[in-house]
Amino acid sequence: MTPDRELRADARVSVERIVSAAPDVLAEDPFASLQRIADAGGVHRATVYRHFASRDVLVAHLYDSWLADVSAVFASIDLATREVAAELRRVTHEVYRHNIHWKAFAWAPAYPVMFTPARDRIIGQLGELLGRGREEGAFRSDMSVEDLGTAWGAPIPYLASLIVEGSRTLEDAVEFTLMLVRAPG
Repeated sequence: MTPDRELRADARVSVERIVSAAPDVLAEDPFASLQRIADAGGVHRATVYRHFASRDVLVAHLYDSWLADVSAVFASIDLATREVAAELRRVTHEVYRHNIHWKAFAWAPAYPVMFTPARDRIIGQLGELLGRGREEGAFRSDMSVEDLGTAWGAPIPYLASLIVEGSRTLEDAVEFTLMLVRAPG
């Protein structure tokens, strides 16, 4: 998509239709053609190419949009909260919600190089909450903060895919994820 250019209202609608349809199509077939994405979005293939020069450009746009949504969740962490466990539950729920919506687990590389700065920012934001919870006894003390972050984050793409296919519920996935970091007892 061409940055720094204001789109007309009809073009904005077309982009929204493409971006809305693409995650579902790519979750079903990560190698789906732009024609399939255009058909699912109810737009002509030329319209897709007008806004996204290639399939890679569209996927990069989807990835950036997913990453922006997930990053916003981490940026919203309330480190002043008196209830760190409740705050981690809220964050976990929101991260799952965005992973379910974007379905990036099906079409995006797990940790591309372009993700490193955002991943480091996210780890820092989450790490502060996990570290505080660990100090207060809400989260496991037998793991480093880094390992707590890994235990928390690793199951999310897989469990989000199970939620999408219908074999897990959002609440079950959130509870499982929190169980991995919660202090015993």
